[in-house]
Amino acid sequence: MSEYLLVAFDLDGTFLNDEKQIPEENIRALDRMKETGIQAVPCTGRLYQAIPEGIREHPAIRYAVTENGAGIYDKEKKGLVFSTGIIYEEAIPLLEYARTIPCLYDCYQDSWGWIPREMYEEVPEFLAPMKAQEKDAQEKTAETGTKQADTEKTEAARTGTIIPEKVDAAPKKAEETARTAHSKDVSQPTRRKESVLGKLGEKQRQIKAAEKAKPEMPERKKAQAVKRGKGEQAL
Repeated sequence: MSEYLLVAFDLDGTFLNDEKQIPEENIRALDRMKETGIQAVPCTGRLYQAIPEGIREHPAIRYAVTENGAGIYDKEKKGLVFSTGIIYEEAIPLLEYARTIPCLYDCYQDSWGWIPREMYEEVPEFLAPMKAQEKDAQEKTAETGTKQADTEKTEAARTGTIIPEKVDAAPKKAEETARTAHSKDVSQPTRRKESVLGKLGEKQRQIKAAEKAKPEMPERKKAQAVKRGKGEQAL
């Protein structure tokens, strides 16, 4: 039995990775909490239904703090055991003020979310600056790594130190494996194609030889035969 009774944790950007997936080590952490009797409680701005199934259905989870603290959901009772909201008279002025500033907002009530359509359509526009910042951060990180590598090479050239090249064998091996698999996949159809073409060529030579060996027919019969042959070919 652990000295801790409860562990509460955020989801987006904390328990979940950047791809909104659950890292394997976090699943193992939930397993250990279940084994030691710790109550694991996700705390999130999401509705309960929007919590990833891998978390909702884990045996270590019974309660979840949802909607930024406005509700507490009990999985065993299949409903909210606590909820608090903003009264109508206060909510309307807040919504009217939110319409005057550049922000996104949505409303939660009875485990449902609501957002105006025009605002929903503007979500990509609001996310664009965030994505641009992430791209800039990635480029700066790459630039910093390049500068560091150049500095190491300059220092090595000055001191005469040999810097071993850092080679990741795993991608190289994967590339070789993929190349080998591709070669196998391509060679077999190629051999089949060459075999089929060879058979077709032989068949055409046989047909030409047979046509040369046929006796000449009168012009009328020949025309009827050609016509009948075309009809058969069309069928």
